Amino acid sequence: LSGLRSNYGLPGGHGHHGEDHDDDHHDDHDHDHDHDHDDDHGHGHEDVRLDLDQRRIDVAGEWRLEGPFDALRIRAAENDYEHVELEGEDIGTTYAQKGRELRVSADRNGRWSIGMQWRELDFDAEGAEAFLPPSTTRHLGAFAFGEYAFGDLTLETGVRIERQDIDLSGADYRDDAASGSVGLQWDLTSAWSATLQVTSTGRHPTATELYASGPHLAVQRYEIGDEDLGLERALTTDLGLRHRSESGWVGSVGVFVSDYDDFIAALPDGTMEDGLPVVQFTAVDARFEGVEFDWSHDALLAFGGGNLGVRLFGDYVKAEDDGGTPLPQIPPRRLGLELGFVRGPLRLGIETLHHDDQDKVADGETPTEGFTALNAEVAYCLQRGGADMLWSARGVNLLDEAMRRHASPLKDVAPLAGRHLSVGLKLKF
Repeated sequence: LSGLRSNYGLPGGHGHHGEDHDDDHHDDHDHDHDHDHDDDHGHGHEDVRLDLDQRRIDVAGEWRLEGPFDALRIRAAENDYEHVELEGEDIGTTYAQKGRELRVSADRNGRWSIGMQWRELDFDAEGAEAFLPPSTTRHLGAFAFGEYAFGDLTLETGVRIERQDIDLSGADYRDDAASGSVGLQWDLTSAWSATLQVTSTGRHPTATELYASGPHLAVQRYEIGDEDLGLERALTTDLGLRHRSESGWVGSVGVFVSDYDDFIAALPDGTMEDGLPVVQFTAVDARFEGVEFDWSHDALLAFGGGNLGVRLFGDYVKAEDDGGTPLPQIPPRRLGLELGFVRGPLRLGIETLHHDDQDKVADGETPTEGFTALNAEVAYCLQRGGADMLWSARGVNLLDEAMRRHASPLKDVAPLAGRHLSVGLKLKF
């Protein structure tokens, strides 16, 4: 069980979430939907607050079996979300969203798995600023995964079939999508292995991408959907090199190329509506190219009765349409370094993550200046009466830099938080 209650003022006066609050987008290039807001709509409200209430229930179970599968796993969840925009003492717009999910899988030795997944999402909005009509989105999918070992070679295959239905007054969407992957891992030595994976994926458009028509104040833009959007198809090739040595070093380096047919992008059209930039969800052919690496050692040095660990990581993505124009909201190059010291129940950590400038922008976008985030954390774990208590304190943005993420549509409106401290207590029993 988990819950969240929040009541806070909005910069500039307005804000709301859309149906994408609990929906998926592109896994390999997530767009941010954390919302702060401007008021360019002439309503003149000076005191606008958001009263938010969210409750979530998660249930998971596992049964051990004998036969072709050794485990049956079930996971279910229900998420109930609502927020109300309060304009002084008056209720402006109300947004409600309720999601339910069920996943059942049969597994064997962690190498084989088959299963089904169902999800339903009900969205409703009432008020003058409801940019999306009420809708119900249903997903029903079946999947299978298998791993086969042939000496130094390991073959991985997977397939997923999914049907999506979106019901709303006056329009409906229904289509099937299939995805599949084939991967190969070659153990070159006891410490090094090479990987190759080819994946074909299909993604359904969301209700926002299909039916939006109006000011989406949560992301400070006027969104126009396209009811004719179909499946977004992608063919991705990943090539990687992995390392795990007896000395404790663990690392990986990878490159990928993704070719999209009908990639769904939120493209600015250069006009303004109700004081907001207009974006249209448009299908374009596109290519993503990227590289990433991650290298770490949990106990590089031993001193003071503990161990010092280190991690170095980074990534870079280039994304353009078939005409060579950069796509919107693509993050810049990143390079990070983490140091951690562990002694018994005590952990000390410091991390820095540098974001480069992003000046390869889409038409209608503005460049984003880079920044370096410096964070530190101290944590201590106590065991009392069969329960684990984890006390922690974390300092964020210790350099107090002005940080804006290019992947966020709100980057020109709301920067990330300045220097701040958070403390927490986590109980496990």
